[in-house]
Amino acid sequence: MESTQSTPSPAPPRWVILDRVALVCAEEDDAAGDQLVSASLPAPLGVARLSVPVHLHPDPAAPDQCPYILFADRDAGLLLNLAKGPLTGLELALRPQPASTLVLLRDFIPEVVPGEADERCTARSVVRIPDREDRGPRMASLKALGLLSLPGSGGAEYMVAELCVHSGVQYASLFCFRSGATAWTGHKLCRPDMPGRTSVYWGWDVDDVVAHDGNLWWISLKRGILSCNPLDEQPVLRLDEFPETVAEECQVQSGRSVEADMIVRVSRGRIRYVEFTRAMGEPSGARATMLSMWTLVTCKPDGLTWWKLRTVTMLDQIWQSDAYKTSNIPLDIPMLAAISPSDPDSIFLLLGQYLFVVDVAEGQLLDSIVVQPDTIPLPCPPNSWRNLIAWEIPVSITGGKLEYKNISQVSLLLQNEKMQLKRSLYAVKMREDTLNMLEERLLQHNAKQEDSTWEKIQIVLLCVLITGLTVLFQFWPWIVHDFV
Repeated sequence: MESTQSTPSPAPPRWVILDRVALVCAEEDDAAGDQLVSASLPAPLGVARLSVPVHLHPDPAAPDQCPYILFADRDAGLLLNLAKGPLTGLELALRPQPASTLVLLRDFIPEVVPGEADERCTARSVVRIPDREDRGPRMASLKALGLLSLPGSGGAEYMVAELCVHSGVQYASLFCFRSGATAWTGHKLCRPDMPGRTSVYWGWDVDDVVAHDGNLWWISLKRGILSCNPLDEQPVLRLDEFPETVAEECQVQSGRSVEADMIVRVSRGRIRYVEFTRAMGEPSGARATMLSMWTLVTCKPDGLTWWKLRTVTMLDQIWQSDAYKTSNIPLDIPMLAAISPSDPDSIFLLLGQYLFVVDVAEGQLLDSIVVQPDTIPLPCPPNSWRNLIAWEIPVSITGGKLEYKNISQVSLLLQNEKMQLKRSLYAVKMREDTLNMLEERLLQHNAKQEDSTWEKIQIVLLCVLITGLTVLFQFWPWIVHDFV
């Protein structure tokens, strides 16, 4: 009797590297008219690719061959831009003509495809975001569009928002579309103080947007980050300028696009800023290029923020690792592609036909693949994070039962317990060293056979002081940041 037990499908990864340019299904593959949006889910370093049926396009007779993924949110879905000719979806600087249509791909579920090694998923819901009535179908900049899942909704409620900050204008403009609404709404926001010049004469060219901690963060890679909670009745913009690993006047100008050398992403629940930089006068040239990561630390409830340097790794250290030496990756400065959402030390880089990941804390090459054009049919070779995006897989696919907020709380509790344990161990070590020192002093005292009352009092006071300090050590709030 034959066994009817089927081989279980592979477990989907927790996140994937997603090609921002989606595939348009051919018309003969879409004849039924009900084909769904689908995506493969290979584990990194594999690159997932989204397939879009032609009937979703606003002009199926002349579909855009490069639909572009603007934003990827674990709960809210994928925000896709479908352009109208002669534009393509990946053209982020719009021209003054009918430009694009925004759709939100939602409610992803696993898809069983016999014979495929990788897990797949399909979107059960495709929501068309209405055009803005105030400016027609165009946006000021597709780079400035962000997607935010409302806290506690699990992605059921969401908001799409665009921030416009023009030089010479008194206020910033925030345009929002909320789920369930029929039209966009607009807000006038006070511009924050921008050091060095008055706010009115300082524009803000947005390069990218990330969502974190209930806020949207609009990134200008040459200046910093503007952020606010678009769900507030009166949103308030705040400015966080970027730190400098090397002072600007002492940096070597790379001559490359800013996207190649800088990236901002959320990893392990915090905003991370990564950059390539090199100081002038370094005799070793490109080998002295530094790959640095900064973490944005927020002190609640007052909201005070500052940047904390997490790691600095010389490119030469990565080149000298055994794994890099045995690979065929050239000795050249790569371009930033992605940051692992779960491990901030894992940075994904692009160099020529190679996509590879390095551990910046250890300065080691972890893995690499060759990006084949016939395997990943991009319109052009990948050159930075403009072509790739990390997408945390929805719980509807991974089978997770906890809400995102609860997962974050559990992660935070575990991290706090870990920090507390480290502080306790360090306090124990301090106490042990102190007792050893006191024991040595007492032995020296007995050897000299000195019976000074004052010396005994000094020893007792020192013992009480050190013991008290080591007990309080683990409760000092500032010590947390030394273990981040």
